[in-house]
Amino acid sequence: MAKFKFLARSKLEKLPKNNGVYCFLSRGKTIYIGKSANIKERVKNHFSQPSYRGNLFLDKITKIGYIETNSEIEALILEAELIKKYRPKFNVMWRDDKNYFYVAITKEKFPKVFITHQPKNLKSEYFGPFIDGKALKQTLKHLRKVFPYYSTRVHPKNLCLWCHLSLCPGPNANKNEYKKNIKNLIGVLKGQKNSVLNNLKKEMKAASQKLEFEKAGKIKSQITALETIIEHAKIFKPQPKIINWQEIQKKLKEILP
Repeated sequence: MAKFKFLARSKLEKLPKNNGVYCFLSRGKTIYIGKSANIKERVKNHFSQPSYRGNLFLDKITKIGYIETNSEIEALILEAELIKKYRPKFNVMWRDDKNYFYVAITKEKFPKVFITHQPKNLKSEYFGPFIDGKALKQTLKHLRKVFPYYSTRVHPKNLCLWCHLSLCPGPNANKNEYKKNIKNLIGVLKGQKNSVLNNLKKEMKAASQKLEFEKAGKIKSQITALETIIEHAKIFKPQPKIINWQEIQKKLKEILP
């Protein structure tokens, strides 16, 4: 897992404007973790437009850490991994297991995938915790286009709505192909995108060598789709622009008599 790079609180201007995850430190302890499409803008927002929650810890911050990612989806997944690892005080105190979001994947012949708040069923594997439910839903919606999966307990005998949208493998899915899709989906949710892509490329090459060109073409489409989604998908809602009230007051004094 990537490590945070740290800056003093007084050096906000040196933060990157890229996708990624950031954290606030107080006396060497991680007290808050967040993610953004623009780390610098988001962190500056915390200080320029503090919420009632932010007021509880902003004066305690001594250092700011950040990890840049190649995409918003990678930032979302990394944020979940880091919150699970560090359990920052000011993330945990505002959330409990009922408010975090988890991706649940059932352990059965044809696993089902869904989002839940409470990871208590031992018959499922859980990934999270995720803070941003909307971003998580958007991520799964994109990934489902690459790795179609079931989301309902019983699939109808005919094609369902998800089938018509190419998001479901249909009533008679190939067991081996379906399990590969679930395995690859799990890999992405664990932050192992590169490993998933490498395995797909190996499968594509093997299929080509066996003259299974239709299979190779299908895998190539998966590779292209996954690379495009991971790199370009926009899943974060835009942050409000920073309002510099002091600058506004200064300009008003210059304009008004």
